[in-house]
Amino acid sequence: MFSGAVVRDWFLSMIRECAPEQLNRLTEGDAPRPFTLSPLIDPAMPGKRPILIPERIVDCRIVGLDDDACKALAALKAAITSNPIIQLGEAAFHVENQQADETTDDVLLQQHMLTSDRPRRFTLELVTPTAFRSHGVMTPLPLPEWVFGGLVDRWNTHCSVKLHTDVRRFAQECVGIDRYRMHSVRVNFGEGGYSPITGGMGRVTYHLLNADPYWGRAVWALAAYANYAGIGLRTAVGMGQARLIWPSTADDEA
Repeated sequence: MFSGAVVRDWFLSMIRECAPEQLNRLTEGDAPRPFTLSPLIDPAMPGKRPILIPERIVDCRIVGLDDDACKALAALKAAITSNPIIQLGEAAFHVENQQADETTDDVLLQQHMLTSDRPRRFTLELVTPTAFRSHGVMTPLPLPEWVFGGLVDRWNTHCSVKLHTDVRRFAQECVGIDRYRMHSVRVNFGEGGYSPITGGMGRVTYHLLNADPYWGRAVWALAAYANYAGIGLRTAVGMGQARLIWPSTADDEA
């Protein structure tokens, strides 16, 4: 069973205890959640479901996308520091290390919008199963308009500096897939309240076919944002975890 829903349930139960004033903000409405998280990941075999045995170390990543979510995560970190034993479903874990990786939309814009040295090819790695919905149909294919259209929507929801929504159109017309190495995975959430879904995992190298400086740099900023915001559906239960591989080498590209 995919562990993302179990991690989500634990996360929200902890926030209910240590930061109850933030809980409604994290869960209200139908808008994209202001947090993403990963399932349990075995660092030795990141693409495979971890086998939970004594002494086996697993990783889990939780990201806050706005101020409220970050305040909740700060409270969660303090609570885990006080009591490093956590219960995920029927398994108990001892938290050995907590690491914080912080950035802001201003930093991402400075890194990718205010520069002229970005190449026209870059690679995204889909670390956990990733899926999209188009015209009511689910698909595991990371087409540029779905990837970057979804990212610009998420960026404009959670970030203070807005990007032009025509990034979606640019991605559809001017971003191609240069190469890919992917496979599909059927995700079963068990009793987590979600129906099974097929997602794609692997690496995709995108190619900016148009050298327009604004749109190309906006796509770069969104690709970097994917490290935090995730891609596609159900990112609050572990799907769509992604990372930008840059600078790319021949070995890094899909």
